Amino acid sequence: MSEERPNLFAYASKELSQDAMICWLLAWADSKYAKVDGALHQCGRLHQCGRRLAHALLGDAEIAIKSVELRQQDRGIDVLARITTVNGARHVLLIEDKTDTSDHSRQLERYLQDVRDGKTGFKCFDHIHPIYLKTGNYPPRERSRIEEICIEGQHYKFLERKEILRVLRDYVGKNPVLLDWKKHLMDKECKTNSWTHWRQKDKKPRVDLSWQGFYSHLASSLRCGHWEYVSNPRGGFWAFHWHWQSVSHPEFSGTRAYLQ
Repeated sequence: MSEERPNLFAYASKELSQDAMICWLLAWADSKYAKVDGALHQCGRLHQCGRRLAHALLGDAEIAIKSVELRQQDRGIDVLARITTVNGARHVLLIEDKTDTSDHSRQLERYLQDVRDGKTGFKCFDHIHPIYLKTGNYPPRERSRIEEICIEGQHYKFLERKEILRVLRDYVGKNPVLLDWKKHLMDKECKTNSWTHWRQKDKKPRVDLSWQGFYSHLASSLRCGHWEYVSNPRGGFWAFHWHWQSVSHPEFSGTRAYLQ
């Protein structure tokens, strides 16, 4: 395919579009599509790709999937999927889907409690799998905070862009929607890593993704620090904070200083 053709996800860039993509791909994990006629399934190996996504979300590649039921925006939850196995076990995937935003207002705790209490359309299940899926970049503090959320011993699994790309990397079919999503995520990954080959003579790099990639590398190397966007009247900038120290001066009691 020509690199010059337009990419659907340059326009379908919102989280609702990604919700639809996740649902669409998960739907192909249902065994009723194993022998579907038509070029989409036969030449695309999409069924296999759908099952790889389901197994990545479940965290178990050995689960034998029979059927998949899907719901969107049930009590505000982005994606709910109930996967029934060949032996009758019912697994509910609770997926909070993010591109470049983060969670808010204790929504993750509320969603998990609603599923546990049977307040969604999937009242019958044997297992719940809470998942925070993010295809955008994120500071380390976000991931650690998500993974610390716990409701009655149950934690969220953090699934990032690299793990989704591992699901898609072996796809060799010709379905343009799946190829566009794969390329969209790969482009995001490449731009995030573009800081590794900055040169002084280069034009100004893609500010958001390049700086996020550089700061993520710093945080990993230093094993500390946090990055975020700082807004100001001149347009704002991406900042990296580290080396926090408590301030002992009485005028600033209770505050902490840091390098930026």
